[in-house]
Amino acid sequence: MWMMSVGLLLTLVSLWCLLKFWHWVIRLLLIMAVVIVYAMLGGYQAMYHAETIQNEAQVMATSLADPVKAREILDRMKLAAMNHSDSSEAWFWYGRIAMRVEAFDQAKDALAHAYELAPNSEMVAYQYMASLIAHEGVLSKSYARMIPKLLKQFESSTHFLFLHAEVLLAQDQRTKALAIIDRIKKMPMSQEQKASLASLSALASQQASSQ
Repeated sequence: MWMMSVGLLLTLVSLWCLLKFWHWVIRLLLIMAVVIVYAMLGGYQAMYHAETIQNEAQVMATSLADPVKAREILDRMKLAAMNHSDSSEAWFWYGRIAMRVEAFDQAKDALAHAYELAPNSEMVAYQYMASLIAHEGVLSKSYARMIPKLLKQFESSTHFLFLHAEVLLAQDQRTKALAIIDRIKKMPMSQEQKASLASLSALASQQASSQ
C-alpha cells in the first residue's frame, strides 16, 4: 500500500514539474531531438561519403591499369576541368591523373592552371613542380626559377625539401643536397618520411663514393 502511495506521490510531483516548467521541458526535448537527428544524418552521410570515396578510388586504381580506360578517364577529367575552368580542384585532379598515366605535357599545363587559381596551396604547388621535372627534366628552367620562392613560401614543408634534394642530387649538386637533407633531419617526420630520408642519404653517400 505504501509503495502505491509513493508511486502516486511521485507521479503527482512529476505532473506538477511538467506543468510548472513545461516550456523548458519542451525546449529540452526539441534540442535532444535535433541533436539526435543531426547525429544520425551526419553520421550516415559521413559514412556514405567515405565509403563512396573509397569505392571510387578502388575503381579508379583498377581502371588506370588499363591503358584504354585510363585514356577515357583522362579525357573525362579534362572535360570536367574545362567545364569548371575556375575550379583549382578540377584542374588539380586532371593534372594528377595525367601524371599517373604519364601524359606529362597535359599534367604540366593542367597543374600550371591549378597553381594560378590556388597559388597558396602547398599540394598544388608541389605537384606543379613535380610535373615540371617530369616534363622538362631535372634541368627545368621553370623549376629553377620558381623553387626558391616556393621553398621560402612553404619553408616548413618536407614535400618541397625532399623534392629539391632529389633534384639537386640528380644535378650532381651533392653539397647543396646534403644541406637540404640536414635541414630535413631537424623537422618532425612520419616513419615513411624517415625511411625516405634514409634512402636519400644513402643515395648521397653513394654519389660521393662514386666521385
